[in-house]
Amino acid sequence: MKSPFLLTAIISLIIIIKPSQSLKAEQVVINEIMYHPNEGGHEFVEIENLTSSPFDIALWKLSGGVDFEFPDFRSASPRNTFLKAFERIVICDTDPGTFRNTYGLPSAVRVFGPWKGNLSNSGERITLEDKNGITRCTVRYDDKGNWPVAAAGGGHSLILFDDSRAIDDYRLWRASSGINGTPGSSEPAAAEEPYSNPEVDLSVGIPYIEYSDAWDYNDQNINLGTTWKNSNYNFSHPGWTRENAGDNEGGLYGFESSALPAPGLRTPLLNSSDNANHISYYFRKEFTYNGSTSGVRLTIDLINDDGCGFWLNGQWIGGVATSSGASHTTTAERVVTNAEEELGVISLANPPLVNGKNVIAAAGR
Repeated sequence: MKSPFLLTAIISLIIIIKPSQSLKAEQVVINEIMYHPNEGGHEFVEIENLTSSPFDIALWKLSGGVDFEFPDFRSASPRNTFLKAFERIVICDTDPGTFRNTYGLPSAVRVFGPWKGNLSNSGERITLEDKNGITRCTVRYDDKGNWPVAAAGGGHSLILFDDSRAIDDYRLWRASSGINGTPGSSEPAAAEEPYSNPEVDLSVGIPYIEYSDAWDYNDQNINLGTTWKNSNYNFSHPGWTRENAGDNEGGLYGFESSALPAPGLRTPLLNSSDNANHISYYFRKEFTYNGSTSGVRLTIDLINDDGCGFWLNGQWIGGVATSSGASHTTTAERVVTNAEEELGVISLANPPLVNGKNVIAAAGR
């Protein structure tokens, strides 16, 4: 899902990072997630090889709320570290024998575990990396928004029903048809399910920030100068609400009496119509990127009224109806009557990404 900024006021955006060439679906995918099992059940993640070629998965890692590293190669059992063609394997929170007995799995299904940690019942990103740290597959699931509610405590798992696209999108997932999911086997064929927004190409990249995400924000009509957008900013100015604050519900942010795109207004901001010369609202969001920093493209989709400028790691990357030098009292260069989703307002090849922590900063006007 996504979030907004209106100057009647709403801001939210989706940041998508993708290879400059067309992104194809993963060859090895996370295709089932049991994050909230019934009592007596176990958390698990199923991984599938979609190709006719085996993969050496020695020292591959599953990370997120859980951590698991596959065993290293051993000459005594060389086949054990290979994911066979079209094979499904299971990683779980307990020892393989206990898991196999609980779910009645045949010996042909390989089970790995236990992992360290727990899958979050409120959603998180889980990532599969190879031994060189290259991301093979990643997905951020959630228990809210358009994600299936039956998986949020109802004992069902999340099932990937379309593996032909990059999987990090809620529109490609549904709840398992039965309680306890289907570890090690495919879900019974279901009736065709249309995407909620079929005109959007779901294979174009991986969303790193979504409309419903929480940001650090400052709505106090303060001149923050220029340091607020830098990666190492220490929130030295007053008036910041941090993303983990109890009253920060995430996007959309703003104030508005008209209907808004989903997920709707969730965090109200100080109403500029009640404060003379209140023009600018400031936002910061950290995200982690691990991958190549060349040959990639950053795309921003936006819900906004009226204008917004963006910086990545302190560098200007573009704006909508505003410029990099606009002051905190500079109005937007357009007037929006009702905020709507705008796709691809920023599309930047080779953005100033770094491996590890990145900071996107936005000034809504």
